[in-house]
Amino acid sequence: MQILITYPVAEDVLLAILNDNIIYRPDLQCKGSRFVSKALSELRPDVLVTQELPDEQAVRSWVSATPESARFIVQKGNIKSGSIGIIKLNLIN
Repeated sequence: MQILITYPVAEDVLLAILNDNIIYRPDLQCKGSRFVSKALSELRPDVLVTQELPDEQAVRSWVSATPESARFIVQKGNIKSGSIGIIKLNLIN
């Protein structure tokens, strides 16, 4: 299972999770949707971990590149001091 993470994570977390199946691309958080679309279609991850949902065209490109796969988006919400972060999981067909 390939997992694409598109936002910066703390170094200690990164060291704990980095593995052959983790694609760490925090640069995609600030780049335009065409870069996200290209990364999804070329890297073909099974799971996208992001803070902001990709636009519809990026998702369509991802689905076209992986027609036989189940795809998941895990959306991390912002964590405020003293609160619990929100994680939203979406299955993309």
